[in-house]
Amino acid sequence: MIPNKICQTCGRTIEWRKKWQNCWHEIRYCSLRCRGASPNELDEKLERAILEILSHRAKKTTICPSEATRVVFQKDWRKHMEVLETKAATTEENGSKRGRAALA
Repeated sequence: MIPNKICQTCGRTIEWRKKWQNCWHEIRYCSLRCRGASPNELDEKLERAILEILSHRAKKTTICPSEATRVVFQKDWRKHMEVLETKAATTEENGSKRGRAALA
């Protein structure tokens, strides 16, 4: 079974399709819109916050999404929770296996 991938921009699941059988290793985005989008400063801040918090935790522990959101958005963090979930998914896909799994 070929595993699904996570879109590096939005965090959506990309399911394998037969037309991609020869290039599945190259697929990184779920759509042309995501392919054209590039990470912005906010994305980078969220990723750094997630990785910083995780670096101080034991490997099998988790963090609450609100912890990282509070680091970046100190006062109005609640309205930014969806952005953090997306960044956690893409952090996981880009090499930190603790990205989404660490958010519980």
